[in-house]
Amino acid sequence: MMKGKTLKVWRRDTEKYYIERNKDLYQPRHRGYYSHSHALYTAYFVEKFQNYFPKEFLKHEGDQDSLINLSAMHHKPESPLKLIISEADHLNSGIDREEIPEGKPILSSDVVKTP
Repeated sequence: MMKGKTLKVWRRDTEKYYIERNKDLYQPRHRGYYSHSHALYTAYFVEKFQNYFPKEFLKHEGDQDSLINLSAMHHKPESPLKLIISEADHLNSGIDREEIPEGKPILSSDVVKTP
């Protein structure tokens, strides 16, 4: 997952037409807004640098589970392989988080401070 300075560079350099053309495909919507922009930037990265990946990684039967779709659709899984990656992403996102004691409310300030 891209964070910090790397993500800022991708936001600046990602062509607007790519975002408009692909946000429905890779980004889920939450309360009327697109979320998980890193999924879209992942797709852009794979597409832009596809010549550096082995060709076997880029294509898969029906393209449903191609590298770009497996890596960028983990928040919109539509196949068993994408679901496995989605579950791994969810498990990984909580692995370095502090456990919140049962019954303690989760405040927005706590979420921001959680590494």
